[in-house]
Amino acid sequence: ISNNNFADQETGNTFIPAEATHVKVPPHACSFLPPDVAEAKKASPKRAFNDPMAREWTEALFDQHRAFYPDVTYSLDWASDEVNAYAWVENGVRHVDVKGGLVRDADLELEGISVVIAHELAHHYGGPPTGGSGLSCEGQADYHGVRNVMRRVWFGDSYTNTVGPGIAQMAAFFGVPDSPTAPGGSAGCSHPAGACRIATYHAAVDLTGKPGCAK
Repeated sequence: ISNNNFADQETGNTFIPAEATHVKVPPHACSFLPPDVAEAKKASPKRAFNDPMAREWTEALFDQHRAFYPDVTYSLDWASDEVNAYAWVENGVRHVDVKGGLVRDADLELEGISVVIAHELAHHYGGPPTGGSGLSCEGQADYHGVRNVMRRVWFGDSYTNTVGPGIAQMAAFFGVPDSPTAPGGSAGCSHPAGACRIATYHAAVDLTGKPGCAK
């Protein structure tokens, strides 16, 4: 037996390829971004793969949200370059999965990632309208995530200090103005346009009704 193999047996260290840590998302999962936007966002500037900040932010946020939503299984698919996050229920278990390409995006920091996690939790707890999977529709997840989930996790002044920068980061991420003015149209259960999502976040902070473009 070689010295290296002996050392591995003694310490229990095992090399695990990145592919083995990949989280398989079922087809019925709700996504933060539609496929075309997620694909386009791959070209956006990203933090280095070995930059620890995005990973530490996300894992700390999971711990914080787990204290309030303990029935959810949280996962960070760090090795993935996909720019997205997902929510689904499988065998009675609620899941939230965040992909490494999203949290490494240069436009997002802890606050913006918190908006994403709140959106995914709101798919589980946001109520109607719901889609075929039984989870809340996209506009409702945007609204309930900022209005309810974030207020529960970031109470008092910490809510204001987190949600404001979070919305600004999401506006940069979507490439739209940080404006409360809602565009026209209606998304149904699908993903609203970026400007609508920002307006929905602002409406959620102000405790006004969900914009028509998010319905």
